[in-house]
Amino acid sequence: LLRQVIDQGGLYDRKKIFWKEIHDLIVVAACGPPGGGKNELTPRLSSKFHLLCFPTLAETSLLRIFRTILKGFLSIFPKEASDCAVSVVDAVVEVYN
Repeated sequence: LLRQVIDQGGLYDRKKIFWKEIHDLIVVAACGPPGGGKNELTPRLSSKFHLLCFPTLAETSLLRIFRTILKGFLSIFPKEASDCAVSVVDAVVEVYN
């Protein structure tokens, strides 16, 4: 259905038996690698998108990126809150892995 909406600008309503046009649609999507219930994108569908692919980050990179972001965010709060940034990020990345 997604490909039909993108290609033909709408879809057919089978209950009410009429064509529904969809205007000014922007589709933004994200996906993970196939496996565990996720299927590969078909070439017909992926031809409708600009694909950005990047490798999985190393744990040290994840830690550095998210520690920096969280420290910056917590800098406006009392020191006790900003001191928790490293341990919070460490815990979240551990759960993620």
